[in-house]
Formats: sequence, structure tokens, C-alpha cells
Amino acid sequence: MSPIPSTTPDVAAGLFSRETRQPIALDHVRVEAHVVDLCARVTIYQAYRNREDVPLEVVYVFPLDRARPSAGSRRLSTASATWAR
Repeated sequence: MSPIPSTTPDVAAGLFSRETRQPIALDHVRVEAHVVDLCARVTIYQAYRNREDVPLEVVYVFPLDRARPSAGSRRLSTASATWAR
């Protein structure tokens, strides 16, 4: 099995089918940001839509720029996934 798309700048991030490597349609995005002084907490909600007739196994790609140092810490967490038919 070949790897999921790399995190190079010319490759988009998001949800991809594990089998075909094709992107899954992004339905909508909501962003909440809370900023106090020099600190920020940003939460991004993304909803994807499976337009196929069968369930898909997917991979989420979120590139982090490892070459650029961060003054603080970064954390990526997946809060939940909701599956509907």
C-alpha cells in the first residue's frame, strides 16, 4: 500500500479515501477562536460528506510544518467522528 499524500506544500490536507487516495468532499467548516494576550485556542470543526453508495475507510491528513519552530506548543486532537447514513 502506498503512503497517504505527503505534507509538502503542493499537497492539500484533509480527508482522503484510504483505497483510492481521492479527497472526500468537505461539506462545511466552522472555526472558533479564543485569544487572550499572546495565547490562542483555535477549534476547527469540519464536516465531510461521503457521496458514494458504500461506506469508506478514510485517512485525515493534517500537515504540521516541522521546519518552523513554535514559541509555544501545538496539539492536534480529534474530538469525535459522527457517522450517518
